[in-house]
Amino acid sequence: MVVVDEDILLGEAADISGVSDETKASLAVLKLGRAPQPDKDLNLARSQVEARLYNAGIDPALYQLVIPDTVTFHRKASFVTGAQLLEFAKEYLERNIVWPGGPVRVEFIKEPPGATLPYGAVTFSAVLDRSPDQSGARSFRIDIYLDGVKQRTQSMSSYLELYGDTLVAARDIPAGAYLTDADVEVREVRLDQARRGALTNPDDVIGKKARRAIRAGEPVTRGALNVDPDIKANAVINLIIPGQGFVVSARGKALEAGFKGDLIRVITLGNRKVLEGVILDGSTVEIVSH
Repeated sequence: MVVVDEDILLGEAADISGVSDETKASLAVLKLGRAPQPDKDLNLARSQVEARLYNAGIDPALYQLVIPDTVTFHRKASFVTGAQLLEFAKEYLERNIVWPGGPVRVEFIKEPPGATLPYGAVTFSAVLDRSPDQSGARSFRIDIYLDGVKQRTQSMSSYLELYGDTLVAARDIPAGAYLTDADVEVREVRLDQARRGALTNPDDVIGKKARRAIRAGEPVTRGALNVDPDIKANAVINLIIPGQGFVVSARGKALEAGFKGDLIRVITLGNRKVLEGVILDGSTVEIVSH
């Protein structure tokens, strides 16, 4: 007998006859106890079924019940495979990770464990931390839902890696040198290992002066070049503070300098609360922790 719900019903254990349709319907939904775990079996002898009927206040002798000597119940299940989780992760990350160097590439390290759930409609949703480090998917998780109710969460960060293009020095660049097109090249790197402020567009470095020596193969960052930051320390700025279904705007002050895409500390001018946010442009920071 295949059961779907958490309980075994009399109608699943015996054929009921010799009673009115109304009585048959009421007897059929009588609960005889817990069903097995999803995709598992439970064997009940006829005497066990009858004992459960007595416990439920039903005398089997009063009804025409055809109960097999042994009844095997199999709990129907829904299965989530590791391959399904990887497919969802790849599609989600490639669609939602914004990397200035272009599209990201997802590489799978190994397949995560699957899950066996009660029978129902399985759906997924992704949870990705809101910070510049999200490009590395350091805190990427998948919530698994059954009929709209969350059943479990699977961390995915140890099962995949993300790659994207960035600029590296094509040769040793001495401090004080002005960079040319021959000084840089595009190279694919793991995004969770990309340096803060790493540049991806050659136009951002050509003609700029190296503030310090840059070794061949080293990522070229804004901090290595003699350029002014997009937001200077102590600058008064606009703060965007997102919430659940709303956005609050406020005025604040930058506690440190940074470039577009950098995470910096800021302080609100109203209640003097210190927060962290991502630089959107030369005057705006979007708060990511509050």
